[in-house]
Amino acid sequence: MNTWYKLKSGDWGIKVRHQAKAGEVVEVTSKSGETKEIILGNRVAKFEDAELWSVHKDDEEPAF
Repeated sequence: MNTWYKLKSGDWGIKVRHQAKAGEVVEVTSKSGETKEIILGNRVAKFEDAELWSVHKDDEEPAF
């Protein structure tokens, strides 16, 4: 399950539990159980069990 994660920049990002790629559309689940489809921007960090990604913004240059 992909979840929201507060990044060091203060922006909201996505914690992904699989090997993802920029531009991929993922479903994100909130604490309340609500789901939303999000386009991944840039990978911010990579760990053994998860990756942190920024949310792609319409006005930014595509990373994919």
